[in-house]
Amino acid sequence: MKIEKRKRRITKCYFNRFLSKFEHLLKKIIWQECNVNPEEYLSIAYGELLYVMIHFDQFTYPQTKRGSFCSYLYFRVSGVLKHVIQRELKYTGTELFDNFAVKDNLPIEEILENLNSIEKSIINEYYVGRKTLQELKSEMGISTGTIIKYRKRAVRKIRGV
Repeated sequence: MKIEKRKRRITKCYFNRFLSKFEHLLKKIIWQECNVNPEEYLSIAYGELLYVMIHFDQFTYPQTKRGSFCSYLYFRVSGVLKHVIQRELKYTGTELFDNFAVKDNLPIEEILENLNSIEKSIINEYYVGRKTLQELKSEMGISTGTIIKYRKRAVRKIRGV
């Protein structure tokens, strides 16, 4: 006998009751993941709460072993927020220098002094100049794989500073 999965019908009243119960947890997750004001990412967290309310069914499908509703909500929301933040950082191009220069109050020149000339130019053009790997490949005349290798090596050196 095949068990059909029914989608839950979530009313506004039911959602608001869950929201009042888990809003503090959602704001805590946002604060831990983003280090910003929680109101900016609250709509994403509310959407994930609704998703988890619809799709979490511990009693019908116990073989999934997801654990409690609260832990499933925590890991779902934190994973989605990490993804959103990574995409934002990818398009702003500031992830490398924001993590080091702001936290340690170091100027960018001091961070880059341990790199050789090729690594410096790749880091400057990729993160500051916001050029793509293909543009760097055509300018420098080296393969994309080599550029990625130099960039990774430079990031490892910067993290070691």
